[in-house]
Amino acid sequence: MRNIHFLIQQFYNKQVWHGVNAETNFRGKLSQWLLRCFRLENAILNVNETDTQRILRDFPEVDIPNTFLPENNRQDSCAKVILNRQQDSEALFLQSVFNAQNGHHLPIAPQPPAFSIIIPFYAHLDYLKICLESVALSVRHVPEIPVEILIINDDPNVSEQVLASLIPDNLRKMLRIIDNEKNLGICESLNRAVEAAHYHWLVHLDCDDMLVEKSLRILTSRIKKYPSVRYISSRMLDVDENGGLLRCRLRSENSSHLISHGMVAGHLKAIRKDLFQDIGGYFKIYEGCQDYEFALRASLFEPLLFLPDYLYKYRWHGKTQSVSKAKRQMETTNRIVETYLLTGLFLSASGRDIPIFPDFEGEYASDWQQGFFANMSESHNRPRISVTVRSPFNKMNRRLFIIRLARLMADLSGLADASATHLTF
Repeated sequence: MRNIHFLIQQFYNKQVWHGVNAETNFRGKLSQWLLRCFRLENAILNVNETDTQRILRDFPEVDIPNTFLPENNRQDSCAKVILNRQQDSEALFLQSVFNAQNGHHLPIAPQPPAFSIIIPFYAHLDYLKICLESVALSVRHVPEIPVEILIINDDPNVSEQVLASLIPDNLRKMLRIIDNEKNLGICESLNRAVEAAHYHWLVHLDCDDMLVEKSLRILTSRIKKYPSVRYISSRMLDVDENGGLLRCRLRSENSSHLISHGMVAGHLKAIRKDLFQDIGGYFKIYEGCQDYEFALRASLFEPLLFLPDYLYKYRWHGKTQSVSKAKRQMETTNRIVETYLLTGLFLSASGRDIPIFPDFEGEYASDWQQGFFANMSESHNRPRISVTVRSPFNKMNRRLFIIRLARLMADLSGLADASATHLTF
């Protein structure tokens, strides 16, 4: 039972047992209480499954078979060939996640929290108005908390004046519009917003979605309770084009399920700005799935906080990216999975296991040569890749470099191609 710890705690809180024969009463009443809760949760799961099937019937484009299978027609990448030989590659990734998150020490964010709500805009003017109205409602519940709203206009056909006309009155003094000179795409737009944000908590909100009314109030209380966390993900509500509820999206997964279950660290996403400064921003090559890759990258450095609260309303409509570009998103997702399975393999590799060896050059070459191979022996019969290092060697940069190396391998068709490739880090 996913929530058994919570249920037992509720049982104690309700104080339904007492007296001299407390242990006997406890066992009997606990079993009755849990049985009722089991039935309730099973009922909720059944309703959720029914709602899920209804969404898939309405939007069949998103129900695409997983293309990350050996029998598909996609040309095997160098990464896939290596991973097919390594049966426990997922276990190695999970071990890397555990090693990274065990005993981590992170800086505590300033209190009270302050929010920069970043909204990349493209095409959905009608929905943007509703989106901003939801922000206005949520802001009213945190009058003591500094909040700013950044709209990144990535639609050359919509002027700043048109966007400004949609701003609710109570948001005008706290809202800025950043105009892209041309359509840059979601990754560059988000990276611009991260750089321009004044506050340390970045709340991601799509222009066709909505915040739940008390989302910022609940988020504030969670941040105060977990002051060292830097990545927060809530549950979400699925709504239709008119805002009608389709489904309360249940989620029992945590960051260890990111490889096996896909992007389970989604909306509402609140990410501390210093995490971007430490591990980098969004990569354009993963456009459309950039948040999935970022969540996997972050999980290799520190724990992610998964909230049970429903703080976000995700709108289903024919032009949302999840529907209109579902096939491309699945292909990008598979590429990301390959990259991070290979990253786990590299992080756990000894000298005889690693399929490629870097030859470092540049200002920090000697430090990298010594530090990178500290726990492995060099192999002279493996393909080698030339790497110019412009960043000093440390534990974090070593891990980021391995992710970069794995990404390169996912792009190559064979190990022989690696020798003709030069990498700059």
